[in-house]
Amino acid sequence: MITFVPHKNTNTMKIIGTKTFNLLPIGNLIFTFNRNVMGSGNPKFMWVGEVTIMHETKVNISDDDEKALFKLMGKKSALLTDGKNFYTTTGKSITQIAHTRFIEILDAEKERVQEYFNS
Repeated sequence: MITFVPHKNTNTMKIIGTKTFNLLPIGNLIFTFNRNVMGSGNPKFMWVGEVTIMHETKVNISDDDEKALFKLMGKKSALLTDGKNFYTTTGKSITQIAHTRFIEILDAEKERVQEYFNS
């Protein structure tokens, strides 16, 4: 849903949008700012510098949504998917991200992901 809100006394409009996500945590992946994990052989950690962050896709979330999302994610993984794209939390928002390794993780959990989104 997109709502256009005209500004008074100007020729501009403010756009307010709503996006609905159906996300599932996958893998066992934690993003870190510690560069030392590169080449460490520990597949659980990924340096954020290797991840493509699509800042233009950032969607702010409420405090309640953030709590529910963290509960869903638990301590297992910071990688979320809608079955096609990949997301993570960035502060009080959800942002689309990309890396070739995410496809491998999705392929490894293909059956669980398909079952989740087909139910």
